[in-house]
Amino acid sequence: MILFGRGSLIGFLTKFLALTSVLWAPQEWLYWLQLVLLTSDNPTWVDVDTLIGSDPAGPCLTREEKRNAISGSAEDVSGWYGPGAYLAWLVTANVASISAIWNAEQQRARKQKEMEGELLAALMYPTIAMLDLLYRFIRCKVDPTLNASMLVIIASLVTLGSARRLEWRLAYSQTVNVEDDMFPSGPRAWTMSVFLVLCHTVLWATLGEPYLDIKLFSVLYSLAIVVLMYSEIRVETLKDVYPYRTEEFRPRHERIAVFILVQVVFLIVLGTTQHSIFPSTGSKLSDLDQMATLLTVLFATIFSRTKRIFNWIQNVRRRSAGFSRLSPPEDMEL
Repeated sequence: MILFGRGSLIGFLTKFLALTSVLWAPQEWLYWLQLVLLTSDNPTWVDVDTLIGSDPAGPCLTREEKRNAISGSAEDVSGWYGPGAYLAWLVTANVASISAIWNAEQQRARKQKEMEGELLAALMYPTIAMLDLLYRFIRCKVDPTLNASMLVIIASLVTLGSARRLEWRLAYSQTVNVEDDMFPSGPRAWTMSVFLVLCHTVLWATLGEPYLDIKLFSVLYSLAIVVLMYSEIRVETLKDVYPYRTEEFRPRHERIAVFILVQVVFLIVLGTTQHSIFPSTGSKLSDLDQMATLLTVLFATIFSRTKRIFNWIQNVRRRSAGFSRLSPPEDMEL
């Protein structure tokens, strides 16, 4: 509680970055503890040098040792990162993201701030991967699992981060001034914001390490800049009734198209740089546990949207029937 009970967001992030023993020597934890105790309400001096001793332990592995450790066989990587589990999460994350962008205006109108079940499920997978990553950092368990965890975190930022930006601008642009809602409001917004901040923090904390692919890192933030610039495209309109001046952003179907394009670009880059869109593991898609996970998620997603799918099919039939009535007969002279 002493470590996280005080300070601003910057202080929290600096304390969080100091908990990575692979990047910083373990004795840095004690120096951070000393600083926190000195800036507390009851300043207390702790002799860190005495606790460390004359031979402090440095980072657990050198850069070359870490490179060799993550280059080993991926057979021992957990099935949690297998192709079936990863695809199941990817389906859940994309469905939840597209749904959030499409229903952004309705959520704002209803002032909906609760977490959707699909969005919560999409956050669980990368959250567990991030906890696994931090656990291995602290315990100095450097192995190929770090590559799989990093890929999941980067993919979650490409998917959920892009969706968050696109649906946020669309939801907060029609009825209120965007600048009035710069901070999250409600459990849903806070959960998404904290999750994205932690993912970005992990990436920047491990920048330059061998288990973080600098190409994927560059592609991630290049796509983020593109999404940011696109989300800021707006048109100011004047009306005769209140509110007299409003800002209108790009429509939701266009934003979904941009979101899908971002995902396709990332998958293409991922396939060309790593020769696979899945994390490297010893599992195969044909394995029973991987196939069962994927099919379960697919059936659950389709079943939860059965009514919407039927309504969409009926609307398509009505429109096609209407167009057929409007078209002239073949023997009719024009």
